Amino acid sequence: MRTVRFLLLIGLVLVMGLFSFTAAGARENPEALQIQVDGVTLDPDVPPIIEEGRTLVEMRSVFEALGAHLDWDEETRTVTAIKNDLEISLTIDETMALVQDEPHELEVPARLVEGRTIVPARFVAEYLGALVDWDEATRTVSITTTVKEPEIIPKQEIDELPKTIENWIEYSKTTWLAQEKSYEGNLYILVTYGEQRTGGYVVDIKEVVEHEDEIIVTVQFQDPAEDEGVIFALTYPYDLYVIEDTDKPVKYQAKGAQEYVPILRDIDWLRPIVAESEGIKVFEPAPETAVPATFTVKGVANVFEGTVLYRLLDEAGQELDSGFTSGAMGDWGYFDPAVHIPEQVETGEKLLLELYTKSAKDGSIQDLIEIELEKTAGSAFAPDMEVPENVEAGEDFDVTYSIKNRGSEAGEQEIEGLITADDVLVKEWTETVNLEPGETWTHTETYNADAERFQFELKTDHATNREMLFVTI
Repeated sequence: MRTVRFLLLIGLVLVMGLFSFTAAGARENPEALQIQVDGVTLDPDVPPIIEEGRTLVEMRSVFEALGAHLDWDEETRTVTAIKNDLEISLTIDETMALVQDEPHELEVPARLVEGRTIVPARFVAEYLGALVDWDEATRTVSITTTVKEPEIIPKQEIDELPKTIENWIEYSKTTWLAQEKSYEGNLYILVTYGEQRTGGYVVDIKEVVEHEDEIIVTVQFQDPAEDEGVIFALTYPYDLYVIEDTDKPVKYQAKGAQEYVPILRDIDWLRPIVAESEGIKVFEPAPETAVPATFTVKGVANVFEGTVLYRLLDEAGQELDSGFTSGAMGDWGYFDPAVHIPEQVETGEKLLLELYTKSAKDGSIQDLIEIELEKTAGSAFAPDMEVPENVEAGEDFDVTYSIKNRGSEAGEQEIEGLITADDVLVKEWTETVNLEPGETWTHTETYNADAERFQFELKTDHATNREMLFVTI
C-alpha cells in the first residue's frame, strides 16, 4: 500500500503541475479534461475540474467504477462510500473525511457542483488502492486499479529430479542456506539446514506466495525438544519446492526455531564445494591441484564481520603471500581474491593455502581450511587495476588496466573487462594479449562519474580483479 501511495503521489504531483485552469473555465469546456478508470472512459455529469492546483472528480461515477457503493445523507450533507470492508465518509464543504472512522484531512473540501459531489482525485485513488496518471496528449486523468493480489503458488510434483539439481542439493546440504536455481523452465527453491549431529531437525517450506513484484517463501524450522528421543547420527535436513521459472526476486521469511534464514550475496547459487569449515566454503582451487603463479580463490563465507583471512605457505612453512577478503555476516557472501606465488618458487614445489577467521575475543584462529597445492609451469596472467580513490559527481576519471605474465613461459590469452554503474552493466570489452614472462600490458580508459557507485572487473583464465569506486555527490 505504501508503494501504491508513493506512485500515486508522483502521478498527482505531475498532474497538478501541468494544469493552470480555473474551475469555471473547465465547466465552460466539458471536453477539456477526461477521466478513465482501468482504460474505460467515464461520462460523468460533471467533468474533472482543476481547483487550486488540485484535480477534482465526480465522486459517484468514479467510486462506482472502482467498485464502491455510495449512500447520501441529505440531513448531514454527508456521502458515504463502501467497498468490501472499507467505509469512507465525506461531508460537503468540510476538509475532514472519515476512513474506517479515522479522520483524514482533504487538500480541498468536498463540495457540490451541479448537484454532484466532487472530491480530490488523490483521495479517491489513495484510499481505494488505485494509481493516478496524466496523459498530456489526450488531456486524460487515468485511474488504474489492476494491482495483482498475492497468490499462493502450488508446488510442482517432479517424478525424477534432473541430475544437475540432485548434485546441487547434495553439495548444498552442509550449508544452512536458502537459494534458488533456474533449470529447464522451472525454479528450484532449496532450503538446507546444514549438518546436524542428531535427528529431530526439520525444514519445511510452508508456502510460496507471488506478489506484484516479488516471491515470498515462508520456511518453518524445527529443532528437537530437550526430552525428545532422537537418533545420534549426522543428518542434513532440507526441503525443495519447485515452481514455474520467474524473473521476480525471491525473498524468505523464517518461522519456528529460526528467525532468519541466510541467503547468498553476489552469486546466484552455491557451486560445488571442494573444501569447507562451518563458516567458509571454497569452490576452487581443489586440494592437490597445480596452480599458476597467480590464481583466484573462490568461495562464500558467513563469518564475524564478514572478514576472511588467507595466507600461502611453502614447504618450510614460510609465508609467501597473505591478505584478507570480504564475505558476509549473517548471509553467505562471495569472495574471489587473487593469490600470488613469488617468482623464486620452483615449478612443482608443494604449497599450503590457509583460509581462516580470528576470534574477536582472544584472536585465536577459527574456521580454518587447509588446501595443499603445487606450482605449475606455464604462463600466468595476473590482472591489476588503478582506480582513483575519490571522484566528484560529473567529473571525468581514468582507470588503468594491467596484465602481467607472472609465469615462466610466454603465452597468449583473451582478457575480459566489465564495468557496472549502480549495479547496471554499462560496458563489456575483450582484448587478446601476448606476453613474455615478466612482461606487462597496460590500457587506460576515461569514464564519467554519472552514477553513485562503479564496479570494475578484469578477468583472465587464472584470476579476477575487482575494484569499487564510490562517487562523492
